[in-house]
Amino acid sequence: QISVDVTGSAQDIPERQRAVLAWALREATTNIVRHAQAATVAVHLEPGLLRVSDDGIGLAGDKPGNGLEGLRSRIEQEGGSLTMTSPITRRTDSSGAVERDSADVPSGGTRLEVRLP
Repeated sequence: QISVDVTGSAQDIPERQRAVLAWALREATTNIVRHAQAATVAVHLEPGLLRVSDDGIGLAGDKPGNGLEGLRSRIEQEGGSLTMTSPITRRTDSSGAVERDSADVPSGGTRLEVRLP
C-alpha cells in the first residue's frame, strides 16, 4: 500500500539513457518495497535525470548493497553519477508541520538521484 506520484515521461528520455535509468528505477523500487516501510514515493523523470524519493525509515546506517554498487559502477561508466541521501533532511515550518521536498514528499526517508550526460 504505497502511494506513488510520477512526474515526467519515459518517452522524453533519449534512447541511449533508457536502459540505465530503467535499471535505476527497478533497483530503487525493489529497495523501497523490501526495506523502506514507505507510505509515499515520488518519481521524477526527465532527460538525464531520475529522482526517486520516499518517506520511509531511511538507510539507518546501512551500506548500499551489491545492486546499488553495480548500478553506480554502470552509471559512472556512462559518465554519470548516482547519489543517495538518507535521511532526507527533516525540516519543519513555523507551525511545526513537516515541510515537503521538491517532489512533494515529506522530508525524511531516502532519495536516489541518477544524472546522466
